[in-house]
Amino acid sequence: MIRRFTLAIVCAAVAVVQGQTLPSGRAIGPIVAKVTVDVYSDFQCPHCKALAEQTLTRVKQDYALKDKIRLVHHDFPLPGHPYAKQAALFAAAADRVGKFEQVSEALFKQQDTWGANGRVEETVDSVLTPAEAKKVRDLVKDPSLMAVVQRDIDLGTRLNITSTPTIIITKNLKSERVVGSISYSILARYLDQQLAQ
Repeated sequence: MIRRFTLAIVCAAVAVVQGQTLPSGRAIGPIVAKVTVDVYSDFQCPHCKALAEQTLTRVKQDYALKDKIRLVHHDFPLPGHPYAKQAALFAAAADRVGKFEQVSEALFKQQDTWGANGRVEETVDSVLTPAEAKKVRDLVKDPSLMAVVQRDIDLGTRLNITSTPTIIITKNLKSERVVGSISYSILARYLDQQLAQ
């Protein structure tokens, strides 16, 4: 009963775009996965970029997309990064049009450029169609979008997260925390151990 209720809530929480429901790209893998990997990240953080490109891309392919784990992105823009919150808002807006993954990859790949000139919107536009870009620009102005990003920030603050990236791996309500970047081989070995138990 509880599982069915939880599933109903999750199904109701998908983004609605022009009559279509799009699942969030911020969470991949089954809600009832044995292991959940929550990643608190800042798009302007070089260590988050390294983690995303060198580790999480493979974790997503090898574990989340194969329904072995649930991988969840949380925005945690740090105050010292002047464009990080704007980047988080654009990524959250892109999620509502089904383009979270593409925008996230572009933000990390071009981090040095937009991090220096503040042109987050140009980076986001580079991976969207003109129609998608217009929708995303309109969505960024929506206060409910800021509430999505703020919820992640508030959750991270309650969990005493002070730096990015921070990974919280949960199994059977017990959590382990990894602060900083971690190699794919080490994280994969740990996930395999957790899944085997």
